[in-house]
Amino acid sequence: MKRTATALAVLIAMSTSAYSKPYQNQYKPIQNTYPQQNYLPHPAGCPATAFCGCGAAKDLGLEDKDKSLWAAVTWFKFPRSRPAPNMVAVQQHHVFVLKQDQGNGLWLVADYNSGGHKSRLHVRGLTGFTIVNPLPAKLKSWWNIFIG
Repeated sequence: MKRTATALAVLIAMSTSAYSKPYQNQYKPIQNTYPQQNYLPHPAGCPATAFCGCGAAKDLGLEDKDKSLWAAVTWFKFPRSRPAPNMVAVQQHHVFVLKQDQGNGLWLVADYNSGGHKSRLHVRGLTGFTIVNPLPAKLKSWWNIFIG
């Protein structure tokens, strides 16, 4: 009888929940450290969708007549660089322009088509992006103006 009572007590103890609080109260949402973001106007002359490359080109004054910079992957043609203002962060399907270093690997960026077909000036990390320097292309276009 004693053995049955002990087994029953162990069985009851094992079947109770180990959590003292309901599941929805276990985790608190993470607060955004940089909640400030500003919306930028849609870049004039850019398509309604998939316009990150076009917006970045217009932001930097790179007017590309054949529209090749509209494709994010095309930005890989520029030389690699360290993060600095007016450099561009590139991934296979997205680009954005670096504006100001915020420290700890975070940058204030002009991010065209950053979600929901909106353009934002917001803080984000550079993990997974290649940094390129589009300045040589801009200098080349200015040189062509002077030499005709």
